Amino acid sequence: MTSPMSIFLGKSIFPPARQHSRRSGILKDSEDYFLKCWPFKTEAARQHFSRSILADFTAKTIPDTEHWERLVLTGRATTWAFLIDDMIEVDVLYKSMPNLLQVISGNKKPDSNLYWEVITDDIWRSIQQSCTALEFDQITRALKEWYISHGRPLPENFDGWLIHKVHNSAANWTWSLTRYAMECRLTDEELAYPVVREAEDNASVICFLVNDIVSLAKDKTANFEEENGVSMIQKYGLVSTEEEAMAEISNIIVRSSRKLMESTKQALADPTLSSEVKRWMTALPYAVSGNSWWSQISGRYNFPGIPALRMTINIEGEGEKVVYPVRILGTLQPQSDLYE
Repeated sequence: MTSPMSIFLGKSIFPPARQHSRRSGILKDSEDYFLKCWPFKTEAARQHFSRSILADFTAKTIPDTEHWERLVLTGRATTWAFLIDDMIEVDVLYKSMPNLLQVISGNKKPDSNLYWEVITDDIWRSIQQSCTALEFDQITRALKEWYISHGRPLPENFDGWLIHKVHNSAANWTWSLTRYAMECRLTDEELAYPVVREAEDNASVICFLVNDIVSLAKDKTANFEEENGVSMIQKYGLVSTEEEAMAEISNIIVRSSRKLMESTKQALADPTLSSEVKRWMTALPYAVSGNSWWSQISGRYNFPGIPALRMTINIEGEGEKVVYPVRILGTLQPQSDLYE
């Protein structure tokens, strides 16, 4: 099946997707760290972790930075976030999150009997020591925003749900961590500048709706449909069928992508904005392209026996390709081609 989203991933909308030249090192560090420290209960769980290539999200959304320590820590933090999110989704950790947030901020020592607190403290103390106080505050504030959003009731309409999902998807935290990896330091005032805010918000909508399309079969199987835009646009009564929902979600992504590119162009032409803001606005579309690429190949969203929707990705130096999920691999193979 050809995705109706192919047009939005072409050259006319986004720059080509890139991945970091040291991708294999990012993946190896994260896999080695978590296979050593995280107590996966079964071999199947370890295999699923490897197939999910969670740190590849970092390698594909942050292609240019040379700050290796920050890049490695971002890969670990991203992997940590996906694992923690999985624990929240099955109610293992949700009630314990206030304690975990205190560990993250450095206001609480980890409980040595709780492996997730010990690992959290190790990763976040390293991040804290490697950046400025403002950078760390921006990252942790966005993380708290993500947690708080889980307790809010669903909005009454789909537009409200989109705003809710910007927070609930941890998109703002992702952007703060991306800036940290790039050592791209923006003030709170610069982040609140209207054209910058609009660019980040549209980038967030694109990313979580792309993930929703790719993960629809998984979310339906796991009864997570209230977190999926394809399902929710039907629930709010804007469309009737899943086919119509998929088409309308694709249209929203196209519209948001055009708004994103217009916002970044405005920011780059604004003489009042700093070079750091402009560096961030240049990087943001690549982060969006990288998310679309990673979402399709990660075993997190692709399971054997569940058909996955394919999209065309414009890969730098290789042109447009339809990529294929990593579920075909038994274990993580960083040097392998993950597309045909």
